[in-house]
This record gives sequence, structure tokens and C-alpha cells, in this order.
Amino acid sequence: MSAECPVMVAPAMDREMYAFPAVQKNLDILKNFGYAVIEPEEGELASGLTGKGRMPEPGTLKKYLEQIFSDEKDLTGKKVLITAGPTFEPIDPVRFIGNRSSGKMGFALAQEAKRRGADVTLIIGPVQIPAHLKDVEIIPVE
Repeated sequence: MSAECPVMVAPAMDREMYAFPAVQKNLDILKNFGYAVIEPEEGELASGLTGKGRMPEPGTLKKYLEQIFSDEKDLTGKKVLITAGPTFEPIDPVRFIGNRSSGKMGFALAQEAKRRGADVTLIIGPVQIPAHLKDVEIIPVE
């Protein structure tokens, strides 16, 4: 209730519960507060019955999330520095201290920050991920 960001609600319940007037009234209240309410799908329910109340498929929820957040450019004018992947710090000519990070999280963060308008610099260790992110400065390191 105290969220200062967009809120999405995806109610899922048995068909009689979903159709109950109090539930419908509360969903209307949430909509009036500006919350995005995703209608449940029709189909087989957990109770074994069939009807409206089924949780939307993950792909459907993802589509709604992308629609809700796609226009946000809240990082415009900001500079973001992200590190990703493993690093190797030499101890001597033969040994090193390192980690096995894949870099996937850093790449995802860089992509999202760019989508939201940031000027992004991504420092990457030796990763197996192709390092092409459009309009992201990439600095390879070991």
C-alpha cells in the first residue's frame, strides 16, 4: 500500500471466489488506485474445476510487466557503472585468486539500465557471453 512505483496485481483463485462481489469490488478499488490488475485466465483450476480464475501463464505476465515498465526512462542523465564476469588477481607468475562468475546478471543489469535511459559502462572479465550491448561502453579486464 505504500509503494511509490507501479504495482501489478494478478489475482488467481477458484471461479466462485473470483466472481464473489467483495473480490470484484476490491479489484475495482485497486484499479482506481492506479494499480494494474491483470485478469485471470479461463481454464482448469487447482480445485479441478474449470472457469475464470486461473493464474496467467508466465509469458503473459512478462508481457504485462514489459508494457507497464517499458516507457520508464528514470535513469536518463545518469551514469551507471556495472561490473560483470570473473576476475583474476595474480598472486605470483603462476597463481591467482579468481571467481567463476558467468557475468549474466551484470549483462542483464546493463541492458536494463540502458533501456531506462542511463549512460552505461560495463566492465567485464573473461566471459563466455558475446559482448555486444548496443550503446553500452564495454571495458574488458582480466
